[in-house]
Amino acid sequence: MKKVNYKRKITALLLISVFSLSNIIFFEEIKLQNENCRSTTLSENQELMTPKKSDFLMVSVSPTSASKTISDTQQTFTYDLRDILDAYGGEWFIAIDSDPYVSQGFYSLSWSMSEKLYMDTVTYTSDTGLSIGTYNIHAKFTSTYGDVFEDATLQITNNPPPAPDNVNTYENPCYDGTASITWDKSLGATKYQLYEATSSGGAYSAIGPELGDVGSTTVSKTSEQTRFYKVKAGEVSGAWSSLSSSYAEISWSKPNSPTLSSPTTQTVYNNNSFSVTRASVGSYVDGFDWEVSIDGGTYADWSTSSLSTLSYNPPAGDHTYRFRLRVRNANFGVWSDYGESGIITISSPSTPLNFQVSEETCYDGLVTFSWTATTGATSYSLYEATTSDGTYTEIDSSIIESTTSIQKSSEDVLFFKLKAVNDVGESDFTGFIEVIWSAPETPIITTPITQTVYTTDLISVTRDSVEIYVDEFDWEISIDGEAYENLSTSILNSVSYNPPEEDHTYQFRLRVRNSEFGIWSEYGYSGILSIILADTDKPVINSPDDISYISTTTGNNITWTVSDNNPYQFQLFIDEIGQGVNIWDENELVFNIDGLSIGSHNVTLWICDNEGNWVQDQVNVTVINGQIPSKFSGLAIGSISAIFILGIMISIFIIKRKK
Repeated sequence: MKKVNYKRKITALLLISVFSLSNIIFFEEIKLQNENCRSTTLSENQELMTPKKSDFLMVSVSPTSASKTISDTQQTFTYDLRDILDAYGGEWFIAIDSDPYVSQGFYSLSWSMSEKLYMDTVTYTSDTGLSIGTYNIHAKFTSTYGDVFEDATLQITNNPPPAPDNVNTYENPCYDGTASITWDKSLGATKYQLYEATSSGGAYSAIGPELGDVGSTTVSKTSEQTRFYKVKAGEVSGAWSSLSSSYAEISWSKPNSPTLSSPTTQTVYNNNSFSVTRASVGSYVDGFDWEVSIDGGTYADWSTSSLSTLSYNPPAGDHTYRFRLRVRNANFGVWSDYGESGIITISSPSTPLNFQVSEETCYDGLVTFSWTATTGATSYSLYEATTSDGTYTEIDSSIIESTTSIQKSSEDVLFFKLKAVNDVGESDFTGFIEVIWSAPETPIITTPITQTVYTTDLISVTRDSVEIYVDEFDWEISIDGEAYENLSTSILNSVSYNPPEEDHTYQFRLRVRNSEFGIWSEYGYSGILSIILADTDKPVINSPDDISYISTTTGNNITWTVSDNNPYQFQLFIDEIGQGVNIWDENELVFNIDGLSIGSHNVTLWICDNEGNWVQDQVNVTVINGQIPSKFSGLAIGSISAIFILGIMISIFIIKRKK
């Protein structure tokens, strides 16, 4: 650049740059110096140009940001014009190498005061893009006065675009089969190419067609895999950048296994419908496969609904249910793993526990059954049979509580079982309970005991305690063994009887019952009470005639008839010699008197009653000598008498007579 001396020294800066979608153009800086306003030299090899208006001057030409409208190379220039006298415009021209100048249009300038800076922009679009290489760029400006200002040859170098930066993806992992890849566009690039590898440091291969002037693209897969992506930038001349240093990693994956939040593992005791609920899934999911397994069997298709909560209506009966769900994106087509629910058991109630009865032997007709309430039971059914292993018949199916009662009115033996029930079904039978409906136990009368008394004091008839269910009593009395008659219905433990002033025997009996059941017990009996009043009367005895008999005869008896209310004992005396005390219990006492010695004897009977009253009677006996054999001639009379007395004592007997 050469210097020209003018009145004023002006420095002009020319910055020329060519931009395109695929090119980066580097520019040189050229400085022009002018010292007068009448001419400006823009380059060393250009002739001096004298403007018609001496005070008009172009100060600088420099590039601005490219304006991209098509894929051709575009160059933008900014010029700075200063006019200290007036405002004028002019026309811009651009030429590349030896190509002719091409007008870029007329530009007008506004008037201003001295030293004011005016800026304007001119855009140049070449017919074809510049390939890689070095070019001479020429720019000139022709004022409205015809003055021409132009530069010298300006060399620029057109290089390939740089590799794209920030290659990235926002879909890793990718569940829908299609992932987006983005990058920062390279300055000067007009097209891009996507490359793929199986590892980040592996060999990258171009995939798909060349891309236009874009900063993103998509990649689709139909199976699970992981790939790595880089990008190259290119321009219209066919030059390409190197691979991008950054890469995008994308894993194509089946969706995450869905979570089923209900049903949880539980047991329910009804056939109501229940909910099957999943947690939310990714928005990419558009395919659902619901399945159900019943009683642990093979899973079967159930629904393809996309709803998050479904309702399941179970069939009747005891069953277990488990659900599972898998999801997918229809575009990708790969199903997720299954997510499973808990196991829900729909069950009949379990068999009731602690089945028991208030009394296994019932005396009042009413028994109460009880048991432990069974989870899930809505009611209970009571069954009855006549034998423990017989056929049980339902007698009550409307039991709501864990207790129930039944009433019987006759003696019976029955067996009972229980079932729990809900709308799913019924439980198994409990074990059986045997119940005996029976008359009350026989009451015990403790007094009077069997005895004899001698007064007519008030008689107390006393019983033992009875069970609380007994509420009716039937006391009866029998006098002297006659038929029983009603005595009392008192509920007291003791009743009284006032006997007459007479000798009698008394016996009492009692039966009891529950008024609801209505069955009398067996009678319980007292002892026999004999009342004998004080006895002052002597026994009655007759006086048999005196007797005589021949000593050689036999069958000689004395019979006394005796009587007393309370006979006690007697003794026979022969010639005042007692023959021993005997019990008096008959009304006739017969004594054999054979064998007495010849002569006169007295035989006396003494009798006594319980009260000590006694009486006696004497009979004179004469024994007449019969023919006496010679062998007895030497015996003394006393010896014969002794022999006879002994015989009499041995032969005494009592002929008893029934009362």
